[in-house]
Amino acid sequence: MRHKPSNIKVRVDGRSQLLNRRTARELLEIRVSSHFAAIENRFRSDVRRSAIGSGERGDKIRTYREQDNLVICHRTEQKYRLSDARKGLLKM
Repeated sequence: MRHKPSNIKVRVDGRSQLLNRRTARELLEIRVSSHFAAIENRFRSDVRRSAIGSGERGDKIRTYREQDNLVICHRTEQKYRLSDARKGLLKM
């Protein structure tokens, strides 16, 4: 038996043609469902990975520098005072 869209093939050898077809169909259903589940999982992980980012230095949003009393927003390239940001006075 063959699943045409995915080109997955299953072959069962035995004495009874009816039993072979039933067994082949069951195996084919299992393989096709696992094939499409793997594709779906790959797609989800790719979407999740692109949304999260790599987690490296280039992905940072803000830098807080306590010694300079400074907050740098890397999205807008603006600088704010850290004391004002802690009080909640800024809309970043």
